[in-house]
Amino acid sequence: MTLIKVLLALYLALVSGYSILAIFRKRRIFSSISGAALAFGLGIGAVSVIQVMFLSLSIKITPLTMIAAFFVVSLSTLPITLKERKLPGEKERSRKPGILPLIIALLLAVQLVWIIIKTFNYPIIDDDGVWQWGLKAKIIYYSNERGESLKEIAPKMSLTSNGNHPLLIPLAEHYVNVFAGEWNDLYFKAIFPLFYLALLGIFYGYLRRFTGVNYASVCAFLLASLPFMAKLATWGVPDIALAYYHFAGFVLILLWMKDRDTGLLVLSAIFSALSVWTKNEGYPSAVINAAVVILFLFTGGRDVGAVKMKKTAVVFLYTAAVMAAILLVWCYQKSTGVSDLIVNGRTFILERVNENTGRIPYIFNQFQKQMFGAVNKWDLVGYLFVFSIFYQLIKRQKGPEGYILFVIIFKIAVYAGVYYISPLDVKDHIDTSLYRIYLHIVPFILLYSALALKDIAAGLTDIPHPR
Repeated sequence: MTLIKVLLALYLALVSGYSILAIFRKRRIFSSISGAALAFGLGIGAVSVIQVMFLSLSIKITPLTMIAAFFVVSLSTLPITLKERKLPGEKERSRKPGILPLIIALLLAVQLVWIIIKTFNYPIIDDDGVWQWGLKAKIIYYSNERGESLKEIAPKMSLTSNGNHPLLIPLAEHYVNVFAGEWNDLYFKAIFPLFYLALLGIFYGYLRRFTGVNYASVCAFLLASLPFMAKLATWGVPDIALAYYHFAGFVLILLWMKDRDTGLLVLSAIFSALSVWTKNEGYPSAVINAAVVILFLFTGGRDVGAVKMKKTAVVFLYTAAVMAAILLVWCYQKSTGVSDLIVNGRTFILERVNENTGRIPYIFNQFQKQMFGAVNKWDLVGYLFVFSIFYQLIKRQKGPEGYILFVIIFKIAVYAGVYYISPLDVKDHIDTSLYRIYLHIVPFILLYSALALKDIAAGLTDIPHPR
């Protein structure tokens, strides 16, 4: 019975996400797989926002109040959904999949079964999963039972490790347990394998549209089979969710560059904002996405908006949305009364910065060990990435690869910079976080490699799918 309640909670979140997604499906560019992947992330975001509203208004969160909120969301988008169904659009090609995608689908199913077994075989055991995220969810759960408001709950977050971290994941965990009817450390772990699947769905969906089913299937399996990625999908830490939200927001920007649908840019801004609400590392992720929009409009997007004012307006609106999300999350973090452990007033003291120059060789060495397999066995992505860069330089082929490379370099520079200025012991800091930070970067690395090398794998890149 409890399992049915948990599945109902996840289903309602997905339906809510579909209702929101319907607003942006004017050109029907999403396949069933990428559509479901986007809807899940939007649904979890809606779950978080609805709960913040209820807690702010001292409304107790129950399955009934959440269902009522979902009904309002679905009802408000119903006219748009009905209108969308009446519009003529391209039909998805109904052709039987080849043997290769079926084999890969079977392998992914086996991988998913392993992840599910590992997820529900034991409660959260990762330190961060317990003290940072699980404990926040537990505080919210029992505070909600007592009818406390968000204003009363926020100061209690100081009891947790890194008490000012955003609440998207704790609120999602709380939501699952509310529907379950009791607190249990196992139930809410269900969201993490789903974020893993959603990330794969976005990755596969984009490649499928521009390279074909076979090639996209192979590349998606390569991403799915990375051991550290599969493990992090079972540990109860939000890094898989952050990787998903940032990657989805960026892919939507790439689609906007191709289709010129402003709705895609708005949708991207939502995902970028949700990355800020997922984890502190979401701040640079959202800024990077905004930087990509600006870079495209004023360098590569000469045919976007013939009038300069139009370009300026698009940049302003996207940046304003990201900055609004940053401001709202910052306001919440201030309400907890907890200072960030890494970036604070002491971090940028000039003397401290100058003293840390000796860290540079160590930081560089740890990054290369992470990327080139010394830490992650069976991880050949780093070597593939280097080969792809040289191949791209030789081919000089224009495409989205330059923007993807910009994101990769930007993210590595930001994370390396944080390690450089960190007031913590750099060895302990890297040992406890770099393997998770790599997860934020690796989907971009593999996407870059897949697009750069698609000509080499010409036998796999069948006729591009219209979706």
